[in-house]
Amino acid sequence: MPKFLTTSILIIGLCLLAVLPLFGGGPDWQNDNHPVFGSSSGGNLALAQVNQMRRWRGAIPEEAEKALEEIKELVGDPLAKDKSGKPTPIQGRFYASTEYRRELNFAYEANEQWGLAVQNWVRMTQEFVPGGLPALPPVGAANRQGILNRRALYFDLFLEAQRASSEAYKAQDPKKFKGGQEAIDTASNNIAQRLYDLETKNEDFRDRADFKTRLAKIVNSSPTIKTKYDTLNKTLVVK
Repeated sequence: MPKFLTTSILIIGLCLLAVLPLFGGGPDWQNDNHPVFGSSSGGNLALAQVNQMRRWRGAIPEEAEKALEEIKELVGDPLAKDKSGKPTPIQGRFYASTEYRRELNFAYEANEQWGLAVQNWVRMTQEFVPGGLPALPPVGAANRQGILNRRALYFDLFLEAQRASSEAYKAQDPKKFKGGQEAIDTASNNIAQRLYDLETKNEDFRDRADFKTRLAKIVNSSPTIKTKYDTLNKTLVVK
């Protein structure tokens, strides 16, 4: 697979980001009763698989490619389409696992296939939190904790999608990107706006120090995003 990111693929991914309405921490791989990995032997097998794939995608390019092929065998292809172009996901054994789906997305990133990475983060958000971000339930509401958990998962995946998008734009050559540096800056400003909206419109997001730390890391990774984000915050203070 080519390691460059075409403008068209990136645009598709970012268009998907635009239609998202706006768990921290890693998975508990050592839990013998993990709902995906099951018994102790199954959990240990999954842990070994994931650790191997992480070693591959963090090493030389050839091993990153190996990691991608390995995880695709286990997960499938969430973005697959039939001959008519209709979305027809190929569902592997661990398609419904958030942990394995994350590894698939990270493997695309390790191979610098940023457009597919962004699209997969967006698709994952749509599938694991169908209907978009649920409304914040009032105290005492039925299933309040379940709804808060869904909101937390949405925040988590939304942040991953914005992070991948930011990295995708930083990897672009303005001379080869449609619209040049101006288009890249506009897209980066849009990311800043999404992050600002996410933080200012959701009090349960602001209550999570881990989410705020991840958001700050995305903002600080790009001078363009940081400038726009800081400007938005100054406007809020003035108002």
